Amino acid sequence: MTKIICNISEDTIYFEVLEHTGTEACIAVSSVCNVLVSYLDALGVDVDVYEPGHVRYDIVLNEYVARREIELIFKAVYTTLQAASEEFKGQIKIY
Repeated sequence: MTKIICNISEDTIYFEVLEHTGTEACIAVSSVCNVLVSYLDALGVDVDVYEPGHVRYDIVLNEYVARREIELIFKAVYTTLQAASEEFKGQIKIY
């Protein structure tokens, strides 16, 4: 099962996706994560972990000029992953 942890606060974002390999649900999650990593890389935000089946960001927003843009992309990704969890019931768990 794919596990998604997302906590967006005023000053920080913690986002982690674990165990997303092997099913159609995981292909969807991996695609969204790849877009997130590419987008944030263009904004100068480094990913903490980026390997097959595991993506993690632990961001202090105060360090970035594009703070609002970073927050918005995480909110968009989270909304997309929520929709995926509805589509693939029992395969994606959001915490």
